[in-house]
Amino acid sequence: MENSPRIEPSDYLIPRILTPANYDVQTQTSRLERLNGLRGMAWAYATCHHLQKKPSAVSLEFSAPESSFGSSEDRKMSSNVMRGYIAGERAPTRGPRGKLGFDLVGAISADPRGARAEKWLTHRLWKMLHPATTLARLRELLYELHPFVRLVLFDSDPALKGKHVSWRRYRIDDSAVPRALEDLVLAACAIKWHPRGTAAADVFALFEALVGLWCEARLMCNGARMQALHALIIRTQDLALADETFLYIIDPFLAFLSFDGPDYPTGDKRVNWDIEE
Repeated sequence: MENSPRIEPSDYLIPRILTPANYDVQTQTSRLERLNGLRGMAWAYATCHHLQKKPSAVSLEFSAPESSFGSSEDRKMSSNVMRGYIAGERAPTRGPRGKLGFDLVGAISADPRGARAEKWLTHRLWKMLHPATTLARLRELLYELHPFVRLVLFDSDPALKGKHVSWRRYRIDDSAVPRALEDLVLAACAIKWHPRGTAAADVFALFEALVGLWCEARLMCNGARMQALHALIIRTQDLALADETFLYIIDPFLAFLSFDGPDYPTGDKRVNWDIEE
């Protein structure tokens, strides 16, 4: 990480084309709805950022050839479908959709620049935060992180290789995070790194680790540990900026962690999102 100079958000190699989302932009009443909206928001912001186009321009460029918006004598107008995603209302679904059977995600991902946004539809963060994720599955996701994270959270004794990673997780004490991991997190906040440098993925993995540990504390109903981890995430939120597009959604993401509504929507509302999509 020492060889990757950190830069301020305003100095990114690709200019910011949109204003980052406000903390309170989402109004959904359940965690699942808000999380699904965050997926769509992250994907849409990343799409606009990498394509260097406003939402309306993306909606217009990536629309079904036979689509028509407005009256026939007018020039074709944007459907503004991307604005709904930017607002964190919902997330797109892969494959042909709607009356015209148009695959918006596929069309955008066919562009090499747009393809860089697709990871946000299936990112490990959403899987860790999904209400249906079990403790065993969460620990599998934590195990996938940076090798150092794995080293400090899981017993690497070769005799335990046949055991599920959930059983190899070190015993949890009263500390929010292992001291070695906390030291690395604080060090990463202090040194220089670049969001397009080789260390960026490692830096972002530290942010993911803190979020994953917060999810673990939540599943274990450990309120004190959740609170301590939340404070540490707020303190070290700059780690999330190791991904050049996370800047756009950092505030609503932090708001999501503080949201205390129900996990699932009530009534007839449905969120069609496969956790392992």
